[in-house]
Formats: sequence, C-alpha cells, structure tokens
Amino acid sequence: MPHFTPEPEVLSIDRLDLILIARGIPDEVKKAAREILLGSLATDTAALLAAMEQRSEPLRQCIAQLETLSAKLQHTRFSDVAVSATRILDKANATHGGNVAAPVRAAVHSDPRAPKPPATVAAPSDQPPVSRTPKPDSKPLVAPAKPPPADAAHQPQTPRSNGLISPALVTAADTSLSLGDAQSVALAMAELAAAYTIDTPRRVAHFLSQIGHESGFKLKAESGHYTARRMRKVFGCKGGMRYYDAAKDDGKKGRLRDKLWSEEAKYAGNAMNLLSYAYASRMGNGNEASGDGYRYRGRGLMQLTGKENYSNFTAFHNRRLPGDPQDFVANPDLLSTELKYGVECAFFFWNIRDINDAADRDDVKAVTKLINGGVNGLPDRQRRLARVRELLGI
Repeated sequence: MPHFTPEPEVLSIDRLDLILIARGIPDEVKKAAREILLGSLATDTAALLAAMEQRSEPLRQCIAQLETLSAKLQHTRFSDVAVSATRILDKANATHGGNVAAPVRAAVHSDPRAPKPPATVAAPSDQPPVSRTPKPDSKPLVAPAKPPPADAAHQPQTPRSNGLISPALVTAADTSLSLGDAQSVALAMAELAAAYTIDTPRRVAHFLSQIGHESGFKLKAESGHYTARRMRKVFGCKGGMRYYDAAKDDGKKGRLRDKLWSEEAKYAGNAMNLLSYAYASRMGNGNEASGDGYRYRGRGLMQLTGKENYSNFTAFHNRRLPGDPQDFVANPDLLSTELKYGVECAFFFWNIRDINDAADRDDVKAVTKLINGGVNGLPDRQRRLARVRELLGI
C-alpha cells in the first residue's frame, strides 16, 4: 500500500442521526445509517483504505452502504450526505488507482444469491460493534475491528463495545432532546458504559428508555420548593402519596411528618428546611439540624439521594475509574453541575439495584419496578423502549 496521509471526508454524525428519524427514507438507508452510527463499519477514507488492504467483509459492507446512501439521497434534503459518501469513495479510488470499489462490486455480484448493491446493507452483526466515542464536533468514526484470533471460541467472552450508545439512540429515548444535548449525553455515556457493564444492546435499550422517562436526560438537583399541600402529599403521609386525602388535606392512614401541618410556614416554599426534615435520620443522613437531607438531596439523571448513596457512589467511582478520584460526599454538587458525574450516578443507581438481570430478560415491568417500586408510567417507558430497540435492530 502506498504511503497515504489521510484527509478524510467524514459523514456528518448529525445528518446520519436525522436520517434515522426522518420519514420517507428507505429502510435500507436507515439500516446503513444505523450501522455507521454504531461504529461497526468504516466511514472515513483512512479506515476504508485500511479495510481495502485486507479485502475484508467490513469493506464490502462499507462500500455497499456508502453506495446505498449516495444513490438514495442524491435528490433529497440529505444530499450533502450523498456528496460526502461519494467523496469518500472517490478519494479512496484515486489513492489506489481506481481499484477500491471494483473488486468489492465483483465480489458482491459473484455470489448468485446476492442482491444488487443497494440491497446488500447488512443487518446488525452478532459480532461486538467497534468502540466509538461520539463527539459533538463530528470527529471521524473509527475503523473496523481486527478479525478475532483463530482460537477465539476458547477465549473468555468480553462485553460488547460501549460504542453501542450513540446520539441517535439517546434521541430515540427522548425525542424532545436537542441534537447537541443528545451528542453530549451519548459521549458521556459511551465513556462509562463498559465500566458499569451497560454493554449489550438489550441493556442499553432498557437503560436509555428508563432514563428518558425518569429525567429526559436533564441534569438537575431536586428542587424541594413545594406548596404546603404538595409537600404534605409528597412527604407527609403514612404509606406515601397515594394515601393523601386531597379533600381533607390529610393522610388517610395518618401523618408521617406532623410538622408539615403544625409548622407549615417553616417548610412550604423552603427547600433547605423541607428536605433537611423530610430526609433526616435515614439513607445515612444525620438529623434535621445537620442539614444532610438537603445537602444530599436527589441529583443526576436518576436523582441519587442520601449521604450513604453518595458515599457508596464515591467508592464505586474510585474503584472503577481510579484515574479520576473524586469525593462526592465532600462535593455533592458535582452530580448536578458536571454532566459526566450526573450520568455516572445513573449507571451507579442501575448497578446497585442489579437492574441488568431484568434487562437481560427483556422484562420492562421488572426493570420499572426496580427503579420506582411500581409500574408508574409503564406505557411511556414501553414506547421509548420500542423506539430504541428499533434503532438497535433487536
């Protein structure tokens, strides 16, 4: 292979994301875009050349997909993607004297069972997709993985790549999210997924859909600014909110925190006072006067709550990511101000409740119960799950 300094023409990640959710785009084009976004195929010139040297199956699939995208999108609002795909092939052809696509086309057509090139777009492979870190500035996607060793069947099975989590999947889990926010969330999640074993398509699908329902991927801290009636409903009644009697403004089974009635002015509209009282002497918090209830209020994408959980999260984080030591007990606001930690505490929440087992069984009801103790919002969670599953092809 001649020496080559790559100046890749890169297929825009945001454009590929849009193809997945756009109407009127042929299914085979959406499959191609999905495969590219999942990072399992080469899409830049340098990666294409590397695959060319081996005449690999990923090269054949890549050529077919690029040709499909180029042909199908020529006269659509995604024509710039078609141009980008064409430039990738042209540059690779020019570098190798026009011999990149031809051998691949010949190989494809040599199989009498093979359809014409646009139809050769592959469905998601059983092989683990290549790790890709999606970035907001649309950096080049990575090259295909090297073929496994001959004795791979006897090697310990490794988790699938964290490249499973892409902006398109995050957007599918919450369609109200802007593309920029989806890219930022996907980047943060892709860097953490393997460390927390959210590393198979099914786990990713359940994880994203549940967070989409719970927080809409919004990084925030628990407010605690409630009206008098609302705080009594949320925190005041024995048995929880369902036993609040709105007509009587009281608990059907009695009061759990009487001061929400007797000292209403102290707590209504005052988050610090209310949460210090409501979360006092539980979840590892000190008494009301300590202020721990407010200090360790819910934060992050899954609203991690309580000093004990913050302490356990610190230990989890430092054990799995020793290169980034943190103390979330001393710095709890990191969970609501730094996206990577707000995202990570959602992984931690998922891990300590052992939700992967239910996700592996594809049991959305069990997953939901492990998250909130019941099946509140189940239809919405199922709709989000269906959208993510469709993109993942599972």
